Amino acid sequence: MGQPGRTERLTMLRPALPDAAVDRVWLRGTAALMSTMGAALLAVSLATYLMAIGHDAFSWTSYGIAGLVTLVMPLVPWRQVRQLRRTLAA
Repeated sequence: MGQPGRTERLTMLRPALPDAAVDRVWLRGTAALMSTMGAALLAVSLATYLMAIGHDAFSWTSYGIAGLVTLVMPLVPWRQVRQLRRTLAA
């Protein structure tokens, strides 16, 4: 037997992934990221409205919440990559 061709080597190195499992991970990750972005946008818009009507303390609280949500956003793709790697390993 000769050496395996390029296609056979790639097949041996990369096992077939269950497409449904990968799609679910991508869908959950995308939905989670869009949800966090929406929550931050909602908090900023609420804070802007509260600032406009003169409720400064509540406004700054809402800005703080928006900042915390924004700081958490990078964890969503990190978690998604971990799940994809776990799916690959299985």
